[in-house]
Amino acid sequence: MSHGLLYMNVGRVSIVWYRSCMGGTYRLVMGDRGRVVIPAVVRERHGMVAGAPLTLLDTPEGLVLMTREQVMSKVREDLQGLDLVGELLRERRAEADREGDV
Repeated sequence: MSHGLLYMNVGRVSIVWYRSCMGGTYRLVMGDRGRVVIPAVVRERHGMVAGAPLTLLDTPEGLVLMTREQVMSKVREDLQGLDLVGELLRERRAEADREGDV
């Protein structure tokens, strides 16, 4: 199973997802200025240092915090096998053909 963002809330499936994607659960408290401290063990595991760029994804299922490298890896994984340039060219050609018929 991928370590991607897979959200399933159906009985045992959610347990499988949780176990395969989660390295741990940590209780965090947001400070009065909106600051959250990431536990040292998590920072060390992911090679995070002060000033490291992070991305907070606001999803329908909840918040997901990822390092820049994790976001880039996820985007590459999601785009793998797609022919975006070919798709764009086909759309442009179809649009040009429609304009030529006018």
